[in-house]
Amino acid sequence: IRAKEAANECLEDLKIHSSSVINQLRLDLESEHDLSAVLKEAREEQLIYHKEYMEFSQNCKSLCSNVEENQKKLNLQCMEMKKLLSRHQLVMEKMNRQTQAALEKCATAQREMEIAVFEKEKMCAEVEDWKTQNEQIILERTRLAAEL
Repeated sequence: IRAKEAANECLEDLKIHSSSVINQLRLDLESEHDLSAVLKEAREEQLIYHKEYMEFSQNCKSLCSNVEENQKKLNLQCMEMKKLLSRHQLVMEKMNRQTQAALEKCATAQREMEIAVFEKEKMCAEVEDWKTQNEQIILERTRLAAEL
């Protein structure tokens, strides 16, 4: 009887232990299902993030390529502008020298014109004096001829 009671007690302990293990396994299985669902969701999100990353990476490569191309174009335009400015500077310097020479010629012509005007006025004054003298001589001659 004791052996039977001991066997029953062992069976009861085994039943309790088995029930506890089964419950734990059920909990573990539920946790595994939950973990599997979370991992599946995380994998889907990771795929979405990977796709977005690839698109972003491609956009960055395209943008970098465009920036490099624009930089090259801008460098070429800068070199062309430097050439144009250099030529423009040479032309402006030449025009400046020509303008300076023209101003000097103009100033010389102005001085010569002033001298000519002064000389003309002087000559006109002399001509007027000669006219006056000539008129006086004519009057004197007419008077002398009348006396004779």
